[in-house]
Amino acid sequence: MTKPASFSGGVPVFSIGGRMIYERERLLGMTDGERRWRAQYLKDQILSPDEPRFSPELYKSTTNIFRRIARIPLDLVMIPISPLMSKATQKEARVLLRNVSMSICAIYGLFYMLKYNPQDWTRQGGLDFVFKPPRLLPGDPDYPNRPKKQAYEYGDQGFSKSVLC
Repeated sequence: MTKPASFSGGVPVFSIGGRMIYERERLLGMTDGERRWRAQYLKDQILSPDEPRFSPELYKSTTNIFRRIARIPLDLVMIPISPLMSKATQKEARVLLRNVSMSICAIYGLFYMLKYNPQDWTRQGGLDFVFKPPRLLPGDPDYPNRPKKQAYEYGDQGFSKSVLC
């Protein structure tokens, strides 16, 4: 039987605040050593203005190689314009650019497939579009004279228009 996963890696968790996190404990009185420790603890909580820092080694060790490769195109686009934006705006711009570029690629791919790979009688691939004739209702000028297909036109897929016929 395996143990469940632990967020601490199996090491017992403890508070770095010690007994100073409770107001009642702080009011009891501190020794000089505890006062120095408390002062150092409060100084350690103040972050420098350039925090959090970007560490390339940490990024390489925690990010999959395929994800890093996939990020290269947008990284090259975002590097020149990143000084002009805040971090939040950079994230939003990156998401917007990614979604717009993926949508454009999908639309171009679909258009290419529809234009250059139609379904016809020579092969099985391609998309087949079946268009219904317009609805004719009483009162329309062509109401009783609906155009009818010939028997050979059903499932023709362009065979009758080929040079072989």
